[in-house]
Amino acid sequence: MSHLVIAGGSTGIGRDIVPTLQVRGHAITRLSRGRYAEGLDAIHRHQPIDGLLLCQRYRGPDEWEGEIATSLTATKEMLEWVGSRLMDVSIVLIVSVAAVSVEEEQPVSYHMAKAAMMEMVRYYAVTLGSSGVRVNAILPGLTIKPEAREFYDAHPQLEALYRDITPLGRLGTAADVGYLVDFLVGPSSAYLTGQTIVLDGGISLRSSWALARRVSPTLRDLPVTQRKAGR
Repeated sequence: MSHLVIAGGSTGIGRDIVPTLQVRGHAITRLSRGRYAEGLDAIHRHQPIDGLLLCQRYRGPDEWEGEIATSLTATKEMLEWVGSRLMDVSIVLIVSVAAVSVEEEQPVSYHMAKAAMMEMVRYYAVTLGSSGVRVNAILPGLTIKPEAREFYDAHPQLEALYRDITPLGRLGTAADVGYLVDFLVGPSSAYLTGQTIVLDGGISLRSSWALARRVSPTLRDLPVTQRKAGR
């Protein structure tokens, strides 16, 4: 059984993937917010750490400074703690579609932090690689959390739309994320590092035009090409 430490994630995906990870044979310790390095020291003394999942999220009034402290400074602190003390450990960061696209309901600080985390994955994969430390990230698409199930049950047309525009024909679940975390912290991914894996059922592979055609009945039957016949 491996020992996986989860930083943050008291709600949302970080909370909901725990049962899947436990079924896959991982002992889970939750690292609470605060002085992360000291917390890791205490946890590692009690039980050696085999993997680290970083999914902390800032929620508070000072968006810019708070997001930098929670998503960037704390991540840097934990990555460098691993690099200075451990070998042959896998680290997984949960990032967001806001790292690669604009999600208008989220502030600029959130977008900045998630994009910077993707670059940190690449940087630390290189600088910590000689110690056998692997660093990867997961970028989940729309993921249905248990607390949102009632909302989607009340709006079946919305879920039907998401199913239609997603190539795999369904919405993502916390278990999907958990299975990927299990792979990334396990021996089957021993030669994989520095990657951000998009876990969205293929929706990001569709162009904006293709999505518009699927969403709009008036566009769906238009010819794909705008070229005139015979040219």
